[in-house]
Amino acid sequence: MVVCGVVMYVVLDNGLPTFIAVLAGLVTGAACGLLTALSLQKVSAFRWSLHWAPVRWFYGIALTVSGGRIMNFGGAFNGLKTKYFEIFSPMLLVLLAMVMVAYLMMTYTKFGRRVVALGGNEKNALLSGINVNRYKIIVYGISGLFCAVASIVFVARIDSITSNAGTNYETNALAAAIIGGVTFDGGKGTISGAFLGCLLMGVISNAMNILGVDNNVQTIITGAIIVAAVVLSNINNIKKK
Repeated sequence: MVVCGVVMYVVLDNGLPTFIAVLAGLVTGAACGLLTALSLQKVSAFRWSLHWAPVRWFYGIALTVSGGRIMNFGGAFNGLKTKYFEIFSPMLLVLLAMVMVAYLMMTYTKFGRRVVALGGNEKNALLSGINVNRYKIIVYGISGLFCAVASIVFVARIDSITSNAGTNYETNALAAAIIGGVTFDGGKGTISGAFLGCLLMGVISNAMNILGVDNNVQTIITGAIIVAAVVLSNINNIKKK
């Protein structure tokens, strides 16, 4: 996410229009997703731990380009803050549109059904004729594109970005997905469930901020939520053993 924000800042800093910056951010996000997918194509062992390696690459790139300074956008995305009827803002509409697109794609398209099949059992998906590697690359690319949209919303909210922006967001996203019914084994979970998980994590996070809970303690609580959600989602398997 942070790389997309840094790229948008560099584009704007060179005098190019906002829509070019947005396009550059979207392309960067998709490219980061594709790069991550390609880097994991031939890796089977320690796959989960290696997912974090590209994340560190991207943070390193952002730190190198930004020099660790705060990059201000000068209100370039203020249009996304405008509220309609004092309730709805373009940012909210963008996020809802993302949820709707993901829901329709995963529920009513052949692509979505094949992705679910791939998550449920990769070997069976391969034997049924699904091009597993191609679908993985596409999914990672879409994920990167969605991260880029999230970066645009993030920048619009605070009008600036730093090289460590979004730190621990991946942990919150993981917790939200698991709470929403998505499992580590894959093949289970829905977009609506993940969305509700995001809402719940947002409520929990805001509550902790209002109560003045220390950031380190918040991280511990988030980790505990992940562990509890994983245990509850696999309670039947645990009982069988």
